[in-house]
Amino acid sequence: MRDFDGPILNTFLWAGITVTNGSGSLAKDAHDHALALLIDVLQQITAADQFVCGSWLAKGEYPYGSKVSSFLVEAGQDARQ
Repeated sequence: MRDFDGPILNTFLWAGITVTNGSGSLAKDAHDHALALLIDVLQQITAADQFVCGSWLAKGEYPYGSKVSSFLVEAGQDARQ
């Protein structure tokens, strides 16, 4: 893994993004969290929860989300690899 320095670091700082070094100690946790967020967005779990917590009977049916495997195939990745 490469260090962030020079123009990359300056771009982050200019955009107001805080850059820290975790030395890889939380890499697996960050991976798990990113995957959970991806699943939440594609399958619309949080949006569906908010829909159900409201007056969902008056709103009708909630549309289905996307499967992660469909997303990977659309992005040019073979989900079976």
